[in-house]
Amino acid sequence: LEQFEYAPGRSHFGGKGREANEHGIVFLHLVHRLFRRPEIRLAIDDGHGEHAGPLGGQFDGQMVIDDIDDLVDDLRLFCELTAERFPAWESLPSERVIHDEVFGDRVRLLKLLLGNDPPKVVVTSIQSLLQPVPDRKAMARQTRSLQTGSEIAVEELSKWLVCNGFHNTSAVELPGEFSVRGGIVDIFAPDWYDPVRVELFGDEIESIRRFEVSNQRSLATLDAVDVTILQPDFQDRAHLTDFLPGGSWFLLIEPDELEQQGRDYLQRLERPQDFHSVSAAMAQVLKFPSVVASAVAAGSFETTCQLKIESVERFSGDINKVRDELDAAGSKQEVFVVCQTEAEADRLAESAAAQALRARLEDADAELTAMSLSLEQERQAAEDTLTLLAGAQAAEEEVDHNHPVVGYLGDIDVFRHSCAPV
Repeated sequence: LEQFEYAPGRSHFGGKGREANEHGIVFLHLVHRLFRRPEIRLAIDDGHGEHAGPLGGQFDGQMVIDDIDDLVDDLRLFCELTAERFPAWESLPSERVIHDEVFGDRVRLLKLLLGNDPPKVVVTSIQSLLQPVPDRKAMARQTRSLQTGSEIAVEELSKWLVCNGFHNTSAVELPGEFSVRGGIVDIFAPDWYDPVRVELFGDEIESIRRFEVSNQRSLATLDAVDVTILQPDFQDRAHLTDFLPGGSWFLLIEPDELEQQGRDYLQRLERPQDFHSVSAAMAQVLKFPSVVASAVAAGSFETTCQLKIESVERFSGDINKVRDELDAAGSKQEVFVVCQTEAEADRLAESAAAQALRARLEDADAELTAMSLSLEQERQAAEDTLTLLAGAQAAEEEVDHNHPVVGYLGDIDVFRHSCAPV
């Protein structure tokens, strides 16, 4: 990194700490700052052996991170960015069906990347990158556009849907189904979250509405909709990178581990020749600018930077001790505690309030609750210090959140992130 204010003058881009879940916390803050601070300049490999120009100026492209579900959850909790998943198939090509959820997710992402407002962050895995995708021509060939005011032949549309694996039913409930009743056509494409209802006046489309399956309630009125039907066992050999707009770049977390995971994945397959090789997939990735993040520095002639991120001591599981430890930590730094449930956050907030700490609860899609604990002194600190604590399950026994144990918080892993103000 040519100019990165987290750790000016440092020489290695990397993060110390535990694996897995901490990856998300380490790099989500990096992602957040990159998108929130357009003045930051990154000098990284531009895919041609040269240093790229500023990536923070426009961010017209996408950033792809090779980690997935946990990182998506972390981004949802800590950042304002909306990350899209590109998951890997968990079944063989011969076993795939049109209503498979993974199939729909993959098609949806490809269509989003081709749209006018592609997602800013795509989260994927090495296994997914090794799995071929249909090419752009196949996507266009297998897409029908329906627009209000235009005319359609219902019989021809129905025949096209059936020939491509759709099931004609009395009422749509699942992806891959459609229904025709008089002047109403309901369609549930694999890449949609909800079905749409097309109302006709003769052969002309009068309205298009997205509706809820359970109660038939309208969710949104649409001017147009694209119905894309691809066969799950397609023979195309395209790559995800073929759909990325210009200006996209990659953040690769532990690239050596990614390559090893890719080789292990291919060895388990009966027909690895139907997939991209690891070297071919990585060659496609490295055509784009890339940032490599690793816990251990590797020799490189490229510009590097070390983030001031480290693991520190574990907080005890006794809630009374945790209260005192948080009180001490909060005197000089900002502390965020991430809890599994709202009840757990409430218990910690009550304990913190007794120690004159200011508590604030933030809801994250009703799945996770973050509690921010801080003191006024942290604002006078010369260098901002941020500590993230993850409230984990008990080490010796499982915590039943439906019947919480009063006075017990469970193990807390501490993750400290110190950074200069930007």
